[in-house]
Amino acid sequence: MRATTKQYYELAAIRAESEKLFDFVSNGYSDYFQIDYSRLSHTASFVAEVIRENYPDLNIPLHSRIRHFLLSNTDLYEAYFDDGTKGNIEQLRKQIELIITSVFLDGGAGADWSYYDDNTKSHYSRSEGLAAASFNCYRGGLYSPFLDKPCYVDGRTLQALSEKALADEFQIREDNELIGFENRVKLVNKLGTIVETDSLFQRNGMRRLGHLADELVSLSANNIVSTENIFATLVTSFSALWVKENSPDSALVGDIWRHKAVESDTNPLGLVPFHKILQWLTYSLLEPLERFGLEVVDVERLTGLPEYRNGGLFIDSDVLKVKSVSPTEVGLDISSEFVIEWRALTIGFLDRLRPLVVELLTSDQQLDLTMGQFLQGGSWAAGRKIARNLRLNGEPPFKINLDGTLF
Repeated sequence: MRATTKQYYELAAIRAESEKLFDFVSNGYSDYFQIDYSRLSHTASFVAEVIRENYPDLNIPLHSRIRHFLLSNTDLYEAYFDDGTKGNIEQLRKQIELIITSVFLDGGAGADWSYYDDNTKSHYSRSEGLAAASFNCYRGGLYSPFLDKPCYVDGRTLQALSEKALADEFQIREDNELIGFENRVKLVNKLGTIVETDSLFQRNGMRRLGHLADELVSLSANNIVSTENIFATLVTSFSALWVKENSPDSALVGDIWRHKAVESDTNPLGLVPFHKILQWLTYSLLEPLERFGLEVVDVERLTGLPEYRNGGLFIDSDVLKVKSVSPTEVGLDISSEFVIEWRALTIGFLDRLRPLVVELLTSDQQLDLTMGQFLQGGSWAAGRKIARNLRLNGEPPFKINLDGTLF
């Protein structure tokens, strides 16, 4: 990453630049959106209702990839990592490998793909289907060069992974197509190159994705580790997975974009960072690190996740009204100012919605609802529910040109 853009790979910049765009839209300058604040209380009531439906005791877990491994009342993750042993570094390596590979394969699947999981004898689609498929890839040794150690992610094995091998695992056929499948394979191959070239993944002469566990543990002092340090390690190691090829912004890697409304003397390129996948990964690693015995602090510095379920909630509940969508775009590109504004507004509204929902839920009891819990119990689930109520197959409110790796 360029030294001049380093700050945009830090957590603080995500919320700061999104707030600038939020103010831009709120003040009526946007060509695409206007805000109806009168609908926000209605949305808060809807989200509170969804939370009470899903978690009547209000014991809400973190928003994490781990949640998607709970399928048909079978918890694949807990069944595999159930010994509860603290300080077991090999178990932490395996947990981190499973979560990373699963998160990186978790881009929007589309409505046409599904997966039959032999563990639960059921079909799944979208995030749950991707979770089941990626779980079986890891447990089945797809990424390991060792017959006696299937749960091991090796860089060279990832580099050599073919489209056919992953297609077979994900049950892809002409009548069961997965959005952006070729891009997912390329991302996995790039991940292998990172494991092979980044010294972080080398320990005792062996290169392994799971050695990230050793690095994260080394960041702790007195068994306390900062979320900032976890995220910084992930963004430094993995941002290069998302390079904007054939673009004038190719020097900017990762989930970071440009919008003219935030251009200034201190931000001449008008950069707006989101780092959705790496924030999602950070949320997903909190529980394994805590199980290992670490206390993770400063978690509130993570933002709400700017993706189409959370963002769709505000469109579908009429908090955000669309003024116009460019007629030249059959599908919205993730780099368009329309989508950049939508994602920034999503972060801003999640920050504003959470205290309203907490107030509704705490009329008869005290509740400290973190953003991670709020995403899990409320906004993401509410976004999915309202989409299913409004559109066939629960499609997003807009057609988006998804590439299967980022949004």
